[in-house]
Amino acid sequence: MALVVGALALAAPGVARAQTVEETDLQARNRFQAGREAFARGDFIAAAEAFQEAYALSQRPQLLYNLGTSYERLHRWEEAASAFRRYLDALPEAPDHQEVTARLRMIEVELEHRRERSPEVVVVERRVEVVTPPRPWRTAFWIAGSVSVVAAGVTLSLGLISQADFNGHLASGGCAQTGSGCPDSVVQDFQRRNVLLNVGLVSTGLLAAATVTFFVLDSMRPPVAEVRIPAGGTRDARRARPRRWALGAAPLADGALLTVGGAF
Repeated sequence: MALVVGALALAAPGVARAQTVEETDLQARNRFQAGREAFARGDFIAAAEAFQEAYALSQRPQLLYNLGTSYERLHRWEEAASAFRRYLDALPEAPDHQEVTARLRMIEVELEHRRERSPEVVVVERRVEVVTPPRPWRTAFWIAGSVSVVAAGVTLSLGLISQADFNGHLASGGCAQTGSGCPDSVVQDFQRRNVLLNVGLVSTGLLAAATVTFFVLDSMRPPVAEVRIPAGGTRDARRARPRRWALGAAPLADGALLTVGGAF
């Protein structure tokens, strides 16, 4: 490696305290000596740092040779090639020009091989749209359930009103206890209400049965979500988590209790 000796350039103006040429030369020599010692003991990282600092102080191109050699030992090929190129540009008539040129070519070949061995990673982003198939049985379930609740409410209200009117007639004495003494208009009114009440009970039962049927049909539907790729790609279907449902019945003293449970 070349040894940096001789006069150094003047320090750059504008620093807080102007340094003399001797002070700059002394610092550069100290850093150069530290780099030589680190290089001798195999600490090439410390050697490269010391040579870089010495070059920053003195701007002597010979230090670029030392810097490139340190990077070469570290297999930091790009930094080594950069230092050797700068060395050759600064000293085109250097006595070791051919040697450094040959080493630079070997480093460039190594860099080229590394680029060929390194696969190029290409990241492709594609927007994917997940489309859930329509669920007609679920819609029918909500409609039938809502209508059955309304029908049950109307039927219950009609039954309560009819019972209240009948009790009122009995309390006022307008009808005998057996009801045979009620006027024809009252009897006909009770008959119409009885027909409506029976229709309401039947309709509510049918709607409730339809609601349960629609719920079961929707639960048995294959839970498939369709994945669409808008960019003209293929479609992929993925099976979602199966939906669970439960249907139970418990006997009561005057009938039975029907329970339905599930997740939507």
